[in-house]
Amino acid sequence: MRAVIPDHIQKKLQEASEAEIGVRLDLGAGDMQQEGFIGIDKVPSPYVDIQMDLEDLPYPIPDNCAQLLMAGQIVEHLKPWLFMDIMNEWWRITKPGGQLMIGTPYAGSMNFWQDPTHVHGFNELSFKYFDPLDATWGNAFYSIYKPKPWKLEKNTWDSTGNLEVLLTKIPDDPSYHKKDIKPPYFPTLEIK
Repeated sequence: MRAVIPDHIQKKLQEASEAEIGVRLDLGAGDMQQEGFIGIDKVPSPYVDIQMDLEDLPYPIPDNCAQLLMAGQIVEHLKPWLFMDIMNEWWRITKPGGQLMIGTPYAGSMNFWQDPTHVHGFNELSFKYFDPLDATWGNAFYSIYKPKPWKLEKNTWDSTGNLEVLLTKIPDDPSYHKKDIKPPYFPTLEIK
């Protein structure tokens, strides 16, 4: 699907990439676009400003244009094998210090299983994979995939309901991508 971005929205995105304060993007807005946000969805609607498939990468959106991304009840619909690339794309379009808010059904909850279009579950550990400064198990989560870095600011969940996280874009630093980090929870087998 080719993205449909009206000229006035494209101009706003371009201006935001050069300004100190960026735009606010509602990813997967559907019919519930948040006030003050530019709505993005692949399904056309009066509430959608940019008609675009979030899985079609890269986005025709300028670097560093968004101050805030909101992904409410959308990440569970995204193909798991594309998710690292999608998160890296969201990092690219977010201004340094900008934030990403995610709300999703908790993996395994009734809220997750009740919708037949949910394909990707998340729990309280899932977003630690994006935070190189998280010390859980010696930074074992981030060291596996080494995606573009986010700081996990807030992480709340109810195992029978939803998971909500707030991530802040941090600069990518070569020290985050050291190859000598070994996740401590992978057992070392000694073959005799």
